[in-house]
Amino acid sequence: MKLPKLKLVSDRVAVKPDTKDDSVTDSGLHVVRRWEEEPRTGEVIATGPGLRTLMGETMPMTIQVGDIVIFEPAQAMRIALGEDAVLIFDEEMILAIIDEEEK
Repeated sequence: MKLPKLKLVSDRVAVKPDTKDDSVTDSGLHVVRRWEEEPRTGEVIATGPGLRTLMGETMPMTIQVGDIVIFEPAQAMRIALGEDAVLIFDEEMILAIIDEEEK
């Protein structure tokens, strides 16, 4: 299903979280984890224009659509877009960009 186009404001980032279930061990045991406490990965699907300075200039975003990022989900707002869940949060919640070309 195609997600609707999001137009974010300021330094907001929308991420489609990776849904890989790492809570099941090789032997089939389910390990209960608090999702909000662990950094997660996901793909950036939309960004805002950037943070506006006191002088009225816009600081460009470091993150780009398509980046795979590691982020802290605790401060994220979870919204449903169709059948998918999307997380929206400030750019500063992103810990790192995963460089796919280095693999």
